[in-house]
Amino acid sequence: MANNIFHYLSIISDTAKIVVKRKWKQDICRNGAWLRKFHGKLSFEMETVIKKTNAPVKKNLSWDSWKQEKAMEWLLKKFHFTFQNMLIIQNPYGMVPLSSMLVFETEETCMVEYQVQGRTEESGFTYCTKTSARLHMIPVFGLYAGSQNVVDVTLYSEKMEQIEHRSLTIVTNPLPNRLQNIVNPCQKMRGRKHELMMVTGGIKGYTYAFDRDGVVRWYLARLPRQYGIYLCDDGRFMYPERKINSPTYINPHSNVMYEMDFMGRVHETFHVSGGIHHCLTPRPGTKSEWGREVLAAASSLRSRMEDAIICYDTAKGAIVEKWDLGQFFPKKYLKRKDWAHLNALYCKDKDHVLISLRNLHTIAKLDLAANEILWVAAPQDMYEGTELESKMLKPEGENFHYFFQQHAVEILHVDQQKETIYVLVFDNHCITKRKSRYYDGKQESYGCLYQINEREKRIKTVFAIPCELSPTRSNVYFDPHNESVFTMAGSANASKLYDCAYISEWNPQNGELLSKYAVAEGFFRAFPMDLMENITEAKRRMPLDLHKGRLRPPVKNESLRAVEWKQFRSREIHISVVDDLILVQAQDHKVEKVFLVGQNMVWEKDFTNTHQVTEVFAKMIYNVAVPVDGLPAGRYQINIQYEGEYFTTNRWFIC
Repeated sequence: MANNIFHYLSIISDTAKIVVKRKWKQDICRNGAWLRKFHGKLSFEMETVIKKTNAPVKKNLSWDSWKQEKAMEWLLKKFHFTFQNMLIIQNPYGMVPLSSMLVFETEETCMVEYQVQGRTEESGFTYCTKTSARLHMIPVFGLYAGSQNVVDVTLYSEKMEQIEHRSLTIVTNPLPNRLQNIVNPCQKMRGRKHELMMVTGGIKGYTYAFDRDGVVRWYLARLPRQYGIYLCDDGRFMYPERKINSPTYINPHSNVMYEMDFMGRVHETFHVSGGIHHCLTPRPGTKSEWGREVLAAASSLRSRMEDAIICYDTAKGAIVEKWDLGQFFPKKYLKRKDWAHLNALYCKDKDHVLISLRNLHTIAKLDLAANEILWVAAPQDMYEGTELESKMLKPEGENFHYFFQQHAVEILHVDQQKETIYVLVFDNHCITKRKSRYYDGKQESYGCLYQINEREKRIKTVFAIPCELSPTRSNVYFDPHNESVFTMAGSANASKLYDCAYISEWNPQNGELLSKYAVAEGFFRAFPMDLMENITEAKRRMPLDLHKGRLRPPVKNESLRAVEWKQFRSREIHISVVDDLILVQAQDHKVEKVFLVGQNMVWEKDFTNTHQVTEVFAKMIYNVAVPVDGLPAGRYQINIQYEGEYFTTNRWFIC
């Protein structure tokens, strides 16, 4: 009761401050944390299966984003902020510190344009709304960290006649220590269409974007998995959760992903049974009002891993198809647990996908509808004398460039008349995973373009641009505006645990270096982007579901009713709740089973179907998840099997 009284007194106090400041005709500058105080004014609450628990409860990100937005709308309608007296919410969704939302109304419908003043002539950001309105919630990007940012804002009529203009100042906090001076511009980009270079993933893994001066102008405050974010085609991206995973034989897979936009607004939360790794891409021709199909890298887990593709329907929240790559490739290669190491997917149409299998030095094209391989490209000794020999692409030209342990395949161009495609590949050029007599021993990586005649099954090297040796990760990007090629060497300094990377731009005609940036931390991929073209309008409807999809549920265990539980006293585990999931945080594979002990029945979630074979991943600490939405109503004690012993914890919940 006392807490509730304090909460509402705080709201009244802040509201009074707003009213007073309006009389002074000043802007009201607050942050996203302050905005959450006004959630109590909204007349609905989140419904969950878990009604009570003594475990810490984490917030649902999509629900929080929606309530933040509704709180801004409520404040706008309640206090009628004007163009000269705005409400400015810094980092409104708590995800993107270098963003703000301008909240105000105008007497007539108009369009809004703003420009964030840059430190140089070419580093300013300009954006104009696409439609006219009276009530405005304008997202601002491209702010400098630790600075007083000057933002020029102009109102225009529908005929683009200027109505009013003003400047405002937005003060931002400094960058986190690890992002300070992270980019060193060795040779700056020039004549660029793209405003920023986006960097994502890596072992340490911030996702951020820097301008041509090497200055960070956007970043995510939360860290995704080491594979970074996955771009969609509508100003949104998929964000794989870093701390909720399924254990595997090597690298744990992310069980939860979020659909986000560049303001940090979480639109939807998805649960993916079995988890995903490395890559995800939208499946063309499947988008609807309520979602889309996406293809993602997964694992067969038949004593093997990183060797499957799933199709996940975001409208249904379910895996609707799955392809085990083991059925397509010679059985002699299936002896290793990580025999394939699927690290890239690319779709040009719904039924055909390009894949990259790092540990086989192989790129292949699959027909998903027909369930068959159309062709494979690899060193010739990979498939000689196997059932795939007839599917091999034949190299053309005396100086054909073979790739090894490659990443990031992408179709650049399709010539349907000639049945020819042009494919970009980052050739890491290493043979630590599988030997080949075609390896030339060169200690450098390459950004490559290949011409592939699919009818005649021939492959030709268009170019292979050498760059710093990057043993793993990395990608290549072709810029059609400048007709230049970027090599993104994401782990260039292997001798120092991948703590350095290089982004280099080249003229593919003559090999001239056009620009170069050294990056102090390694990354998974990087790409130029136009941030202002990716501004999405606010979500206006309440999410139908707190989350979509369901993880593998616990099952009844009849044999544990009489077990003698020890009291778990170690601090090596941590139990929490999010949505309808029980999360148990511990070191990889140490929590073998989780038991939900009810009055008359014990329910069990078993995590012993895999075991760890790689020392580096055995040290990872993350959450395993147990869904409870299918349990009978009642009170449950949370118990565990930990390194072979049975323990009770002090955590419980009521559902």
